[in-house]
Amino acid sequence: MTILLASYPKSGSTWVRAFITNLILDRPAPATLDEITNTPFIIGPTTPSPPTTGVTFRKTHDDRDPSSERHLSPDAVIYIARPRDQIIPSYAAHLGWSITRTAQLVRSEHPVHLESWINHVDFLIQYDRLPDQFYALADWLKAYFYIEGDPARAIRHSSFRILQADERQNGFAEASTHTPFFRKGPPQ
Repeated sequence: MTILLASYPKSGSTWVRAFITNLILDRPAPATLDEITNTPFIIGPTTPSPPTTGVTFRKTHDDRDPSSERHLSPDAVIYIARPRDQIIPSYAAHLGWSITRTAQLVRSEHPVHLESWINHVDFLIQYDRLPDQFYALADWLKAYFYIEGDPARAIRHSSFRILQADERQNGFAEASTHTPFFRKGPPQ
C-alpha cells in the first residue's frame, strides 16, 4: 500500500513525517531526523526504503500529474495545507530570498498546486490545526492502514523543540544553507 503525502513546500510535510514515524516506531525515545528522513518514507522513485508496516509513504511537493511515476495509483493521499501568508516567510528564509520575491512565486504557484490536488485527497491536514489534528490522523491511519501507536507520545516526540535540538546537534539533510530547517514552528 502507498500513501502519498502531498504539500506545497514549507507546508508542514516534514512535521507530519516526524509524527507518522514516531507513531509507527512507538517507542520511549523520539525518532531521529535521520530515521524520519529515511524510514518509512520514500522521497522519490529512486530511493526505495521498505516500510516496517506494509505501507509505503511517499512525499511530493510537485503539482499532481497523473502521468508521473511518482503519482500513479497511491492507495491514499494526505494533503497538508498551510495558508500562503505563513508559507511565504518560511519559504523565503529557506530559499534565502526576499519576502517580495518569494511572495510572487508562492502567489503564482500555490493556487495551481492546491487546485491540482484538492479533488484527490483522502485526508486533509490543516497546518493551523496541528498538532491537535494529529489525533485524527492517527485514528485514520489505524482505521484504514492498521498503523497503531500512541498518538500523544508521537506528538510529544514530534515537537519543534525536539526536532530543533536534533537538527542543531546532528544537522538535517533537508536544511537549506540559509537557515535551520526547523526555524520557528507553530505558536505554542
